[in-house]
Amino acid sequence: MDKVSLMYEGKEIVVDADLSHSYIKPGEVGILKDVVQKYKIEAGKPVAIAFTSNSTLSIDALKRALK
Repeated sequence: MDKVSLMYEGKEIVVDADLSHSYIKPGEVGILKDVVQKYKIEAGKPVAIAFTSNSTLSIDALKRALK
């Protein structure tokens, strides 16, 4: 039930965070199709990520993935 805040084109979107070791490459963030469609997020466009309510394990995993 960890959450992250995505900033996209001046809008803040708070979503559930899930970790994947098989679908997402290191340094990338995958966003579920329903979120992409709802907020009209374009592939390849920059998205900023901020941690909201997260466990230490989730924060550490996201930091490793973004290196």
